[in-house]
Amino acid sequence: MEKENKYGIILDGKMDEAAWETAQEYTGFVRLQDHGGQMAEQQTFFKILPCEDRVYFGFKCMEPDRQQVIDTAPNRAIWETDRVELFISPAGKALDFYQFVLTFGGVKVTEYYIEEGRTKPGPYLPEWHTATYAGEDFWSAEIELPLSAFFNTPNVSWSDTWTINIARGRTYAG
Repeated sequence: MEKENKYGIILDGKMDEAAWETAQEYTGFVRLQDHGGQMAEQQTFFKILPCEDRVYFGFKCMEPDRQQVIDTAPNRAIWETDRVELFISPAGKALDFYQFVLTFGGVKVTEYYIEEGRTKPGPYLPEWHTATYAGEDFWSAEIELPLSAFFNTPNVSWSDTWTINIARGRTYAG
């Protein structure tokens, strides 16, 4: 579903609006399983667009054989599908953080953790918007997070520098 907003971003997963061209691109993902810091075989690129009342995240996940990517199939756990994950702390500390997960198939999951991730204080169901797009050798996603999604952290605790961690899970058929 395409949704346009006052920032000129149309949530369609393509990241082809002019605003995305001005955002810095980040990459250089390494595999967590490898202790030698080996680069991931298929890189993920992401951009961040902070706006006055929301933050946009854009992802481009390279996949040479996109037909083998597992989207959200019935009877599969979200952790067994291709996905991107955002961990965000508006306070800039690891004491409390939010987790946003989006699968290639469009399934969304959110969690809020406190005490350095040791405690989940209950259901966390903020309003947030997403879209994914399937290219020939990649899939991409756009995420729109209104600042109101961070309601568990009082605004007075927000830092000028937020802590953000990005992860990608790749899962193949077979």
